[in-house]
Amino acid sequence: MLKSIRNLAKGSSPEDTFDTVTGLLDRSAFISNLKEIIADREIQRERIFGIANIEQFKLINHSYGNDAGDFVLQELAKRMSIELGEDACIARMGNDEFGFITTDKTADQVKKICENINMSFSDTALPWRDKKIRLHVKFGIVLIDESEHDINQILKSANEAIYSAKYDGGDTICEYDQDDTAILRRSGNLQHAITVDRWIARNLFLLYLQPIVSLANPKKLSHFEVLIRGKDNDGKIITPGKLISAAEDFNLTTKLDKWVIRNLFEWIDQHSSDMPNGVRFAVNISALSINDHELCDYIIDLVEEKNINPRQISFEITERVAISNMKRCYDFMSRLRKRGFLFALDDFGTGYCSFKYIKTLPFDIIKIDGSFIQNIDSDASNYAIVKAVTDISKAFNRKTIAECIENEKVAEIAHELGIDYGQGYLYSKPIPIDALIVKT
Repeated sequence: MLKSIRNLAKGSSPEDTFDTVTGLLDRSAFISNLKEIIADREIQRERIFGIANIEQFKLINHSYGNDAGDFVLQELAKRMSIELGEDACIARMGNDEFGFITTDKTADQVKKICENINMSFSDTALPWRDKKIRLHVKFGIVLIDESEHDINQILKSANEAIYSAKYDGGDTICEYDQDDTAILRRSGNLQHAITVDRWIARNLFLLYLQPIVSLANPKKLSHFEVLIRGKDNDGKIITPGKLISAAEDFNLTTKLDKWVIRNLFEWIDQHSSDMPNGVRFAVNISALSINDHELCDYIIDLVEEKNINPRQISFEITERVAISNMKRCYDFMSRLRKRGFLFALDDFGTGYCSFKYIKTLPFDIIKIDGSFIQNIDSDASNYAIVKAVTDISKAFNRKTIAECIENEKVAEIAHELGIDYGQGYLYSKPIPIDALIVKT
């Protein structure tokens, strides 16, 4: 049997041993207990270590308040204590994370318990005042081998399992397997996330621009989409596809968005007298950033600090992001539009492709996804979709941009359909932001 909570607490103050919100052990006491279990050779049964992570916990706090967040933590603590039983040791390990150890159950039994916990939340939403909170929990578990003595390796294995559960196909529970390719891939993504965090901290990302031109006069620049690039160890410029994916997986996109916005605004401030008149910049905004209630203030403060004209900046929000939380998206857009910023609905057609969003959300520009644009010269259905989007956009007085234009024929058809602007390799590949000054 595991060491009792009472014995663990002996000689320590409650604040040092227990989490004040849930009443469970805190991280330090839990790790101490885990070390004792690993060292105890008298335990003959399977030793299972697990981590439980609440999905979108930050969003729960933002949407319903910190009291609701505490309520959710307490409810999960109760369910885990009931389901795992008296012989389990359970702790709150972090903000939205719990840990547990069992010595009286098999791995299959623990996985079944984890499924039951999640099913109980799926069947019945948690009542919070006049609201209902749907809770989803992911679990990563590790069977502790008799030869395993490294606490850090056990924690690392559990984290890799839970990352795999969270991001590889939607499974609720994942048991660590050192030969599992999904877990190995997730471990690689963790290293990419560490790279993203380091590059942000050290200012190592590079700003690039891709021109967006008037289809009526392709020599006339409309504005630029702001992109980022990196450099490998040999100084070669690299597109950060895997890094962006890792940033999304590890909730670093808001941090990255803020880096882009700050560095762009600083660059504009430094080169305002060197740029062509009327040039605008389009910045991509992630789903996590839309739900960050502090981002609007961050942008507004930067505008005032750097003396930026908001009409120079448009923010691009993908269709999928826009429909995932329409109210929050509307609030975010409305506040910044009052300051003069513009908004573009990006990748239109890749989500639900509903004209409702063109009407409901205050977008100034509709960017038609490149998968529909690239072959409008040969695919009648894509041609019809692009025409419908263009006609509806014009009816609501929205400008349109055709993405991924790569040849003159597609550009000609896009112009004939009434699309206002074009973007793609036909006009230019992405260029370093400083090239804008060189060209003028």
